[in-house]
Amino acid sequence: MLTNQPFDVIEKIVCLIDDFRDRVNLALTNRYFSDLIIPHHLAHREIQCHPRHEWVWKYLIDHPKFASQIGTFELIASEMLQDAVLPAPLMKYGNSVSHIPTAQSIEDDHYAGDTISIDFGYIIQAVLTMKSLRVFRMGHNSLWWSAIPNLFAAMNVSGAQITELDLWLNTLGNIHHKPETINEIWSFSNITHFELVTCPTGILSDDTFEVVNHEAYISDMMSMLMSRCPTLQKLSLSVSCSIPYFLSQAHWPRLSELKIGPAVKLYQDGQPLEERVRVLRGFLERHNSLEDMFFERKDTIHPTVLYPGILPSLRAFAIGRRQSYLLPDMLPLPMAQKLHMIHAPVTHGCESFLSEMKSLRSCVIYVSPQYHLRHFPRLPTLEILIINGLSQTPFQLGDEDINRILLLRELTHLLGLSSAFDVSTPEGLDSLRTLAVLPKLSVVAVRMAGIVTNVTLSRDANGKFTRVAPIDG
Repeated sequence: MLTNQPFDVIEKIVCLIDDFRDRVNLALTNRYFSDLIIPHHLAHREIQCHPRHEWVWKYLIDHPKFASQIGTFELIASEMLQDAVLPAPLMKYGNSVSHIPTAQSIEDDHYAGDTISIDFGYIIQAVLTMKSLRVFRMGHNSLWWSAIPNLFAAMNVSGAQITELDLWLNTLGNIHHKPETINEIWSFSNITHFELVTCPTGILSDDTFEVVNHEAYISDMMSMLMSRCPTLQKLSLSVSCSIPYFLSQAHWPRLSELKIGPAVKLYQDGQPLEERVRVLRGFLERHNSLEDMFFERKDTIHPTVLYPGILPSLRAFAIGRRQSYLLPDMLPLPMAQKLHMIHAPVTHGCESFLSEMKSLRSCVIYVSPQYHLRHFPRLPTLEILIINGLSQTPFQLGDEDINRILLLRELTHLLGLSSAFDVSTPEGLDSLRTLAVLPKLSVVAVRMAGIVTNVTLSRDANGKFTRVAPIDG
């Protein structure tokens, strides 16, 4: 029996259980697991806060048993305590500490140029005790990124088995270490989820403090990912650089989700179209387990790349708003008929193709101001419809467009409505109430002057809207 195993073995097994419900179920099996899991493993699994919250790191250093249960660790940009996610004991301790930053003290410190006074030494010591750490996320602040080598080294020493790594390098201009250090600190071989986000700036090296091209840095990190992380399942890249070797060299047999951002150049300049098709097709044939695929850069996928049977498990297909090719040109009909989600520009001429997608549940469309939604097909399984404009001119729904939407009886979320549905006006509320005939609709989003307001729709027993209220998120 499991209870006959040594305590250290049992505790290590429990630490590997990520799902909260699974931990509860195990705790309810007998008194032994209840005494082990409830006080130590049930809720003490996630920390999300700003690096300047030194009291958090000092508490973890003083309570290594507590720190050893942390499974998710994220550094966020907000210094306000209400934006943090902390286990109950830490939150209780935090509320009793007098030196927690307030909104005024944060503003004063920033004004005084105190934003760089972050002591990562405490964080490093705390990470050394996080032996159960599985997920690490770094927010977008270049000064934090300079601490990456020491953070990675601490994770290696602690024995943490990192499976999810999300890095936002939104200002590469202040990285104070050389690209080659990635080879020295990257020891993660169990990565299953990896996200890397950058912006188009340079790196400051230690030796010269001059801005240099950061593509070598990204290239080095991608090489580590390809050579040392064979179990990768989800990959998201929004890097502002060229990585043409990626399509020809990458091979992750379990890859199921791939997102390539608009600034990623996957092809060499001047590369012939036939060669681009061959390289991308080869990549997809090596990764035939893909279920979600998103290429946001213009014309990454050319006609003839995809063919029936190349991606038998594909359920979500997404491309950016600016494409030279229509959806029917890029996507074979047999493949489209199996999809649950699409994210693509839609123009007149695509409707008959869309009407064949009987399994579609979520649809994100980019349309021009001249597009008429009255031509949109009646999809029997569609639950989520998101309408975006192809340009800065917002898409305005007319009466005929609304009548077509009212035929989508399974809709639960309708996002991208125009100012005619402004909840702050009586006319807008009346317009929203016309959507009451959709029996399952619960959330809509109204876009006005670039600002999106999400609204919940509450109903009475007869299905009539009783309350329309803005919500966050």
